[in-house]
Amino acid sequence: MTIHKTGTRDEWFAARIELLQAEKELTRRGDALARKRQDLPWVRLDKDYVFDTDQGQQSLRDLFGGRSQLLVYHFMFGPDWSAGCPSCSMIATMTTLINDAIQPLRRMQPLGCEPLLFLRLATH
Repeated sequence: MTIHKTGTRDEWFAARIELLQAEKELTRRGDALARKRQDLPWVRLDKDYVFDTDQGQQSLRDLFGGRSQLLVYHFMFGPDWSAGCPSCSMIATMTTLINDAIQPLRRMQPLGCEPLLFLRLATH
């Protein structure tokens, strides 16, 4: 049996407020870190990368498909693994579910904007 501290509602509420303050501070620190990451300098790519895709070889520019942003995710699958990384698999599954969920929305967008096409993001 698990032994856990018990207390009054007032004690719980005080502890919860303290925890909430710590959670908010963690969020603020995470947001500040994200801003620093976004402020990193960009680096011009001078190499012509070529990728093998289902549509044949494509350049990095081709992968963007005319969009201004491209989301690339490194899916970890070791050569001796029987399955992909659990976290990577979850992200791939969620991306597919989101893509499937927005398919009906394409009919409602007469301007041809694509909110998400697999891992290609539109910024129209």
